[in-house]
Amino acid sequence: MAQEIQGTHYVGEVAQKAFIVEDGKVLMCRAFGFTRWDFPGGRIHREENPHEGLLREVKEELGVEIEIKRPFSVSVTDDTPNGMPRYFILFEAFLKDPGAEFVLAPDEIEEIRWVSLEDVSTIETWKDWKVILEDYYHEHP
Repeated sequence: MAQEIQGTHYVGEVAQKAFIVEDGKVLMCRAFGFTRWDFPGGRIHREENPHEGLLREVKEELGVEIEIKRPFSVSVTDDTPNGMPRYFILFEAFLKDPGAEFVLAPDEIEEIRWVSLEDVSTIETWKDWKVILEDYYHEHP
C-alpha cells in the first residue's frame, strides 16, 4: 500500500451551482457588489451533501424550489474573494413551479436574468461559465 504524503490533499471549498433552463434560456444571478453573473447556488455546509446544499442555496437566494438532475460539469478556480481554491459542481436543474415568483435574498442577490444565446458574448461572467453556456447553446440551438 502506498504511503500517504502529509499535506498533499486538497484544501479548499466546494460549491454547487444550478444550471436552470426555461424556454431556451438559462437563469443567472448577480450578487450585491459584484459585476459578474453567476449560476444560482453556493458553498456546501459541513455535513451537507451537494444535493441538499443546492436545494438550500437556491431557496435562500431566489425563494424558489428546484428539481435537481445530474451533475454535468466540475471546475476549480483560485479566483475567489478569500483566495481559497474552490471546486464547483454544476447540476442540471429545473424550477419545480415555472410560474413561481422569485423572492431575492436582499442581502445576497441584486438581480437575476434569463440568458439567451445572444447574451453569451456580452454577459460578464467567468470564463468557465461562458464556455458552458456556449456549449449548451451549440448543443441546443
